[in-house]
Amino acid sequence: IEGIGRYTASAVASIAYGVEVPVVDGNVCRVLSRLTGVANHIKAGVMKDDLGWTLAERIVKANGEGERVGTPGEVNQALMELGATYCSPSGSGIDEGDPLKEFYASTQLGVAIGASMCF
Repeated sequence: IEGIGRYTASAVASIAYGVEVPVVDGNVCRVLSRLTGVANHIKAGVMKDDLGWTLAERIVKANGEGERVGTPGEVNQALMELGATYCSPSGSGIDEGDPLKEFYASTQLGVAIGASMCF
């Protein structure tokens, strides 16, 4: 449909119809960046157009392996919400309420670098 891009089509497919496709926006890119330790601007083409979709697809499809934690739409909405709250541009990566904080490669790298700089 003209005027409907990848993001909107994926959002409708996953949220309304349960199709296992990722939905990637700036919020999701921030979560993915923290999880993987990829230090790239979230609006850079490599993140929002390529790598972000690949990584988000892995998360959405992994949900179907073993115990299911939610529908594809719920997983996508959770990633978007995490990116808008705990992973906001002002987020720390160590917030006590953040359910993914122990999985953030970016935070682990920061702690390691900080520890190596202490004399």
